[in-house]
Amino acid sequence: MVDKIASIDLDLCNYCGACVEACRLGAIVLEREPAAVPVTDFSQYKDLWIFAEQRAGGLARVSFELLGEGKKLAADLGESLCAFYIGPVSPPNVESLLNRGAEKVYVVADESLLNFQDDLYTDILAHLITRFKPAILLAGATYIGRSFIPRVAARLRTGLTADCTGLAIDPE
Repeated sequence: MVDKIASIDLDLCNYCGACVEACRLGAIVLEREPAAVPVTDFSQYKDLWIFAEQRAGGLARVSFELLGEGKKLAADLGESLCAFYIGPVSPPNVESLLNRGAEKVYVVADESLLNFQDDLYTDILAHLITRFKPAILLAGATYIGRSFIPRVAARLRTGLTADCTGLAIDPE
């Protein structure tokens, strides 16, 4: 109250509505404008990506499992199956991904990426997705996948389905 007039410091207000309920005279109204929802043109998004997880420079088994499932889903969608690899320089890893079904492999390679780093992997993948626009991304439910994939989803304001035991594409 300032000079017996209700006054709300908007710099301190968190829009909780407590003042509305507390005002016996009903003199306070909380007006909220609907949040602007950005419209995304999904026609630009294509291909199915899998995260080719590496540990100590070698590809994790889950990478090959994802390639197998991803190949079926990509075929159902009529999309290309791609992998993305973050880790030390390793032509044999890239070759292995291509030999196991990846049509293309996006590589971010540096010796400093040998060990998983949450923030750095998040930055890298968010950049790749923003630039290349995959329609679907699959990652294993490993400690690495569980650590940074939700961060990427939150940063890009997109959906995330965790702990899938089966995946299928509805033709409709």
